[in-house]
Amino acid sequence: MKRKSVLTTMLACALLASCLTACANENTASTAESTANGSSAADTSGEGGDSGEIVKLTALFNKHSLTKDVNEMQWLTDLEADCNVDVEWQQISADWDQKKSAMFASGEIPDLLFNATADSDYIQHYGLFEDLKPWIEQYAPNLQAMFEEVPETEILCTTLEGKIFGTPKYQSVWPKTNGTIFINQTWLDNVNMEIPTTWEELKEVLIAFKEQDANGNGDPNDEIPMDFNGGFNSPYGLSQFLGSTGLQLSSNYPGGYFAEDGEVKN
Repeated sequence: MKRKSVLTTMLACALLASCLTACANENTASTAESTANGSSAADTSGEGGDSGEIVKLTALFNKHSLTKDVNEMQWLTDLEADCNVDVEWQQISADWDQKKSAMFASGEIPDLLFNATADSDYIQHYGLFEDLKPWIEQYAPNLQAMFEEVPETEILCTTLEGKIFGTPKYQSVWPKTNGTIFINQTWLDNVNMEIPTTWEELKEVLIAFKEQDANGNGDPNDEIPMDFNGGFNSPYGLSQFLGSTGLQLSSNYPGGYFAEDGEVKN
């Protein structure tokens, strides 16, 4: 096996824990894929030998349009340095299914694919993807440990022929209320207040943000004390406050559920 293939496998496994995948609200196994063409470039002497040279890889990430540019993610930059690789990223946020069909049919695909394939792709385009199974135990000890701790993850990502084309991610069930509201600690420091723990304290903090130049630019009239990126009937809107009242919020519907007189309501 050529060195680039081994490094491709290592990087695919190292990137396993990325949050670059879509959200799920139940135990899931999602995949980061290593492609077969990554094993046929960059020959070197010695199986998996390290010549000290930086290995160039290509990667495609099918991402949400609001996800930050991967080139601006410091942890990825650090990971590339640790693995001694230089990754050229292709980022796609729309119409991936149509683009995927054309790309896979041509046979010209990147070394790594993230959040970009379905199990049917491994069958329909057999030969495009590298079998990772022979290298996981040696080069991905954390992934191997997950297989041993949660055997279902290995079963779900293993084909009937015993091959693994994509590394899985195990994600537990989300908590009862998954929404989180953030507050600017610098603004709190500027108005000499603590993090609010009650509705009345929150009201006082927001008034202070609005009237006391919380951003410290000398203009006490340009602060917006609180904002959301969605309307009320949105998981990312004012409904975030419902969790503090004891309502259970879901990821897809902000109305929340609660028990009253022995009945579940929302």
